[in-house]
Amino acid sequence: MHIPFKPLSERMLHEPFWLGLITVTVVLGVIGLFWCAKRHFPEKLEKLLDEEPDRNRTGINRQLYTMNAVTLLGI
Repeated sequence: MHIPFKPLSERMLHEPFWLGLITVTVVLGVIGLFWCAKRHFPEKLEKLLDEEPDRNRTGINRQLYTMNAVTLLGI
């Protein structure tokens, strides 16, 4: 019985355990980055999150204003 040799990098891609481990590591890393950012920069993060809906709201208002202006002018 002859078992062909495969390099470790090729075996890792075929083993579902490694793919799951890499996925869990990446997800935990992203969560850890957000946790560290929130812990070290809470004021800046809160300010950034509060400004985002305001930006979206003004963008929608501009679109509605433009649509109303076009309708009124008959363009």
